Amino acid sequence: MPTYQSQLSIPVPRVIVRAILLEPSALPEWNAGLRAITAGWRAQVGVRYPVAVRGGLTGYLLYTATGERRIETTWRIPGLAESNSWTLIPDGSGTLVRHAFENTGPVAMMLRGTFENAADVRLERLAERAVARFGARRSSHAASLLRRTSHRMGTYPTPLGRLAGAVHTLPERDLS
Repeated sequence: MPTYQSQLSIPVPRVIVRAILLEPSALPEWNAGLRAITAGWRAQVGVRYPVAVRGGLTGYLLYTATGERRIETTWRIPGLAESNSWTLIPDGSGTLVRHAFENTGPVAMMLRGTFENAADVRLERLAERAVARFGARRSSHAASLLRRTSHRMGTYPTPLGRLAGAVHTLPERDLS
């Protein structure tokens, strides 16, 4: 199975993005593939959290790493396993977030076309939550700074246009 990945610059400090990623009970509020997770508000490495996904299947979510700059999880339901990572890189006053995931199993094979934009959607929803948490006043100032510099740095505004200042980074191209 292919690895799906994307990155997004979010105009909030890394500590806020990291805190959101480490709230297992809140993941279904911004990750559309998840219906419910039975967990506390702080992730613990190695603990299996019961999870329900779209379609009524159940399984578990497991945090495998919760570092300052990288968070990794695995979740499994019958016929599908996903391993994913979130890399948090300081980006001025904000955070560049790289998200990658890979799905395996017979259900993943049947659904593979549905995963094409999932990394983008997850990043945009994470950004919405982070911007809301950080506060409208602070994020709008950071957003205006990012918008002013985005085209010079090889980026473009997020396609959904809902995020103040969130930008996707384009792949580098040889212009010679």
